[in-house]
Amino acid sequence: MLRSHTIAFVEGGELEFHGVKVALFDRKQLIVLLRDDIDSIPWPDHWDFPGGGKEANETPIECMQREVYEELNIELPASAIVWERRYSRHKEPDALFMVAQLPVELRDALRLGEEGQAFTRMSIDEYSQHPKAIPSLVHRLSDYLHTLKGEEYPEVKKGE
Repeated sequence: MLRSHTIAFVEGGELEFHGVKVALFDRKQLIVLLRDDIDSIPWPDHWDFPGGGKEANETPIECMQREVYEELNIELPASAIVWERRYSRHKEPDALFMVAQLPVELRDALRLGEEGQAFTRMSIDEYSQHPKAIPSLVHRLSDYLHTLKGEEYPEVKKGE
């Protein structure tokens, strides 16, 4: 079971950021999206977490909610967010990473949205070892897992 953590930047305020990715858990499985196979996008044909770039004056939570809606056709409430972290990017606005637990009432509502080829559920180990997992997301997921107390989730390392 995921544990709650203090949310520092979800609730608004001025924050310069590039975009948001969210590790969305359905129980202990991640919901992942197979990106379009288009050479003009980063990581084509790879398994990704929901999320994307900021539009206009969006807050982090608005950006996350819009992206999740566009990609999975659900309205994920801010209360689903259990953890977040800001990642600095050299000479660019920060990237934000969130972890959320899918509310029970939304489990059957997931539908592939406007982007991506498919979505599926994967275990943490399956995703972290998948040859088409995005390395930076494996690292960020590992950062989250290191913050948990106890042994619920193992440490993940790409390729192990």
